Amino acid sequence: MLKPIKKIDPKTGLEYKLLTDKTSISRKLYFSSESWLSDNRNIAFFRDSDRGGQLIKLDEESLEETVLADARDGFLIHSFGLDRKKDIGYLVKDDMLRALDAHSGQGQPIAKLPENAKPLGHYTASKSGLLPMTFKLPNGIFCLALTDPAKGETEILYYSDTPLGHCQACPADDDTIFFCHETGGDAIQRMWHYVISEKRAIPYFVERYGDWVTHETWSQDGTYMTFILAPDEIWRGEKDGRNFRRIAKSQEYHHCAPSPTNKWIVADRSQAGEIVLVDATTGVVRVLVTGHFPPTGLEHQHPSFNRSGDKILFTAAQDDKGACQIGLIDLKQLEGFEA
Repeated sequence: MLKPIKKIDPKTGLEYKLLTDKTSISRKLYFSSESWLSDNRNIAFFRDSDRGGQLIKLDEESLEETVLADARDGFLIHSFGLDRKKDIGYLVKDDMLRALDAHSGQGQPIAKLPENAKPLGHYTASKSGLLPMTFKLPNGIFCLALTDPAKGETEILYYSDTPLGHCQACPADDDTIFFCHETGGDAIQRMWHYVISEKRAIPYFVERYGDWVTHETWSQDGTYMTFILAPDEIWRGEKDGRNFRRIAKSQEYHHCAPSPTNKWIVADRSQAGEIVLVDATTGVVRVLVTGHFPPTGLEHQHPSFNRSGDKILFTAAQDDKGACQIGLIDLKQLEGFEA
C-alpha cells in the first residue's frame, strides 16, 4: 500500500501530508466546489500530464487512484463540480452536460448546451439539482444559463457583454444564482445575484468606487457567502445581500471558504505562501502551513474543508516549476480543536 508523504512545517510545527508526487502536476478542485465524496475518504482532483488533463478519484488512506474522465475523450475537465449531497459530478463534453458517477466514472448525458459555448467555471447544484453555468458564446457575448436535469433542457437566463464567472447555485434554494463580472481586474460592480423567479440580476455587495471584492463562495447550508475585500479582509454576507460584516483583517488574503459547521474559515495568502485558519466568531487567525508559493494562478492553494470540517485540502506548490501536489492538513492535531 502506498503511503502519503508526511511533512512538518518548519515555522508552525504542524504536520501536513502530500497525497500525490511530483511525477505529474496535480491540483485540487476549486474552493467553491466539494472536493471530498460523501464517504469523507475519497477525493476528486485534477491532474495534468503529457496525455492531457484528467479527473482523478483518490482514496485518501490507500492512495488508490481511479481516472474518472480524460480530456483525450473530449471532456472539458475543469468544468467538473461535485454535487454537495450526492456522489455525482457534472461536466461538459461535446456541447452536452453530463452527470458522472464520482466512484466509477460512468456517465450519462443530461441536456444539450448552447452550441459551441465555452463554459466559464465549474458546475454547482441548487437544492433540487438545477445546474447554472456562465458561458462565452461563439459571437463573443457572455451568458448565464440554467440546466434542468428533470426536463433535459438548458435555458439562457441573462446576456452580458462583460465576461461572467464564479457562477454558483445557492445550496439552500432553487431561485438564487451567484455570478460575478469577471473582467481580469477590478469591476465597478463585481458581485451579482440572479433571481430566477423574478428574471433579473441584482447587485449582491454594492461596491464603493475602489473596492475590490473577489473569490466568493456559499456556505454549505446556503445561508451566507464569504468573500475577500482585497487586499486584507475576509467578509461574510447574508443570503439576502442586506447584511454584511467583516470577519478578519490582517495580512493579504486571496481565497477563503467556510467550514460545514460555520465555525471556521480557511484562507490562503498566495504572496506569503501561507494557509491560515480563521475563527469565524472572533476573527483570530492561526497560520497552519507556510512555504507554498504558487508560480501561476493555476497553482493557487484554493484550500477548503472536508465534509466533516476537520481536514483541509489544498494545492501544495513548493518550487517554481509548477510541480504542484495535493496537500492535506488534519486539524485534529490542533489542541482543543472542535469542528
